[in-house]
Amino acid sequence: MHSVAVVTVSDRCAREGKQDESSPAVLGVIGEQGKEVGGGQAPWKVVCKWLVPDERECIRAALWRACGRRADARTEQHLRECGDCWRQWNEVVEDVDTEPARLVLTVGGTGLAARDITPEVVLEVCDGRQAWGIAHLAMNISLRHTPLAAASRMVAGIAGGSTLIFTLPGSPRVARQILPELLPVLAHASDTLRGTSSHA
Repeated sequence: MHSVAVVTVSDRCAREGKQDESSPAVLGVIGEQGKEVGGGQAPWKVVCKWLVPDERECIRAALWRACGRRADARTEQHLRECGDCWRQWNEVVEDVDTEPARLVLTVGGTGLAARDITPEVVLEVCDGRQAWGIAHLAMNISLRHTPLAAASRMVAGIAGGSTLIFTLPGSPRVARQILPELLPVLAHASDTLRGTSSHA
């Protein structure tokens, strides 16, 4: 069983009430592909979903929670100041406390605009430990569909030694293009981090 968390990063959805179309697209692909992931292993289990604005502390709190970490002083301070993050922190299913997400997919905030800071926050949470090959593979897949993919700053990193985080662009179409090919690699990486991979 591969546990996954989905964190949508969007000012318009979190603050302006725009309907989130990106995370349903991601969850749809996970549902369709799960049973084939890893050569017939159990499907992905979604352990939590978050919706946050393009704010550094909101994104960090969501990633911190998805990885199963206890709130540090910085996170506690933010939770006292942000009622929406406090609510989502406490609504997350108990599975995250006993079994942190082995894969966290962020959706949105990977562009070139000033408020697109998801990659920077992910790398901070991962202490700079990147999984270059996964990001390169995702970019190669995306470039097959459009050269504009080059303007996306997708990154992958390892948080706490056991959770893989990957940043998806906020487009539902791009998620549907990338994830079907990428999920088997993410499953293998997840198994490797847990020490359960059958590959050398």
